Amino acid sequence: MQLLLVEDSKFDARLIETFLSMAEFPRGLEVQHVSRLSEARQALEQQSIDCVLLDLGLPDGEGLGNIEAITQVSPDTAIIVLTGLKNDTIATTALQQGAQDYIVKGDYEDGDALLRTIRYADGRRRSRNHRPSAGRPRTSFAASSPPYPTAWSRCARAG
Repeated sequence: MQLLLVEDSKFDARLIETFLSMAEFPRGLEVQHVSRLSEARQALEQQSIDCVLLDLGLPDGEGLGNIEAITQVSPDTAIIVLTGLKNDTIATTALQQGAQDYIVKGDYEDGDALLRTIRYADGRRRSRNHRPSAGRPRTSFAASSPPYPTAWSRCARAG
C-alpha cells in the first residue's frame, strides 16, 4: 500500500512514521513524506497513491480546501485528515467533502491503531470505487422476474 503523508511538521511526520514502523503488521506499507500541498499534488499526478494522510494546516494550503485540492488531482485516493483540531463540525464537514476519516494528532493509541485506520480508509475507498455507477443500468429482482403474478399479489387477491 502506498501512503502519502502530507505534514509540514518534521517532528509530527517522524512520530507518525515511527508509529507505523512499530505496528505489528506494517509489511507492504510504503510511506512517502511531503511537507507542502503542492508537493502532494505533484506526487499524486506522478504515481499511484492508495491513501493520503493530510494535515489541514500547510504552508501553501489551509483548512478543508486541502481536501478539495487533493481530490481534484486524485478523486479515487483515500484521504485521512490528520490535524491538531479537535472539532466535530470540521470533522463532519471533512467527511462530507470526501475524507474517509478524521484523526486528531496524538489521539491514536499506537502504530497498530493508526495502521488499522489507514487500512479501513483504503477499504472504504475500494468499496466506493467498485460500486455500480449511477449511469449504469442495474438489474433488479422485479425487472428480471417472470411476468406472472407474484405470491404477494395472489395472497392479496385471496384475502
